[in-house]
Amino acid sequence: MAHEQEMSWIRILALEETVWLGSLSLVTGEDRRSIARKTFRCELFANSFGGIMEAGFSTFVILLAIRVYEANDYEKALLAGSMSAGLLIAPFGLSLMRATGWTINWIACGLMVFTGFCLLLVFSSATLPLYVTGIVLAQIALSQQFTLRAQIQTANYPSAERGRRVAWNFILLALTSMATSFGFGVFLDNRMEDHSWIFGVMAVASFLTAASLALIPAGKLSEDSNKGFLASLKLVKRDSLFGMVLLGWMLLGMGWLSTLPLRIEYLVSKEGLNLSNRDIAIVTLVIPSLAKVLSLRWFGGLFDRWNFVPFRITLNCLLIVSLLLFFYAQDFPTLCLAAIFNGLAFAGSSIAWSLWVTRIAPAGQEATYMSVHSAMTGVRGLVAPFLGYFLLVHYGFQVAAWIAVAFLALSSLCFYSIRQNNRFEHPHDSRAWKS
Repeated sequence: MAHEQEMSWIRILALEETVWLGSLSLVTGEDRRSIARKTFRCELFANSFGGIMEAGFSTFVILLAIRVYEANDYEKALLAGSMSAGLLIAPFGLSLMRATGWTINWIACGLMVFTGFCLLLVFSSATLPLYVTGIVLAQIALSQQFTLRAQIQTANYPSAERGRRVAWNFILLALTSMATSFGFGVFLDNRMEDHSWIFGVMAVASFLTAASLALIPAGKLSEDSNKGFLASLKLVKRDSLFGMVLLGWMLLGMGWLSTLPLRIEYLVSKEGLNLSNRDIAIVTLVIPSLAKVLSLRWFGGLFDRWNFVPFRITLNCLLIVSLLLFFYAQDFPTLCLAAIFNGLAFAGSSIAWSLWVTRIAPAGQEATYMSVHSAMTGVRGLVAPFLGYFLLVHYGFQVAAWIAVAFLALSSLCFYSIRQNNRFEHPHDSRAWKS
């Protein structure tokens, strides 16, 4: 769940061609720099609060479902896959958001307000059905607003600055998430009976994020001018290279994402390691986030220099090492080492996920390619948690880990089979600034 959630605003640039900012003409001439500065400040505030929500959704939702609500495997899989479900329906959500006639910043604000009220529902209720309902609706709403954030970044930041500004947002998000996860873990170790306050804090963070987004300059969504999402799926048939890369991503995602909720299970359950809430937060969020922050810029440079195929296979290898270290760990230092590999893989994968289509998509069709890639991410993110819990129930943690490794190995072979295609050798800027 964390990888695909945590694949944040930039990951939904997939839908770029389906949305056009009515305010694009504002970002010209002398106003361009002031609008970019104002957008950047507002996004920094939004992400400082967004890190609180990321910490809650990525670790503590499942942790509390296990330790407090005693949720069954189906309910836990539903909680783990709800963000991906939102990503899957994002193309259709755009049509609904367009129908409101609101400006993009106010739509994003409204989604965060709705998320906050869903979290307040969880805060005020002690029943499992309302817990699952509130969390699922909150994550679906949260995933919709990422699309709008990506569009704002595309329109309000010049291409020469966009990567740097978004990188700072990633870094602040990760730092806030680290601090919050540690604090939440310590709080639960001392006052587990007051666990609902976790969601009260997340609700306040959601409302503050909404206020920050409302201040960003943006216009309305215009009418959809493309041929529709379903028509773009034909690309998979027409472009065999694109289809093969999507297959590699699907195998990778099914393997890795199936183990994400199992990690919390392994750390929480008596059949696993039964760690304290603080130690769980350190292993699942603090250390991976720190490794990600420290390596993001390095992986960005590596992506620019390397062919995509060896870059992606290298990341798969890091994921395999992380998986085996984690699910065979019997002590805290080994878990920390696994967390470091996990963070490094996350850093590189965030870049690879967001930018790989710029290597193969014909100029002007990058967003169409990304829209298909994004929807396939939603498919595997929704299905994989159910696969993970099926494997856990029938075969146990270690077998589930080895099956995930097999998926990753097959993914690597899939990518290796297309290593010599020269389309990977000519990256281009698919999001060039247009004034």
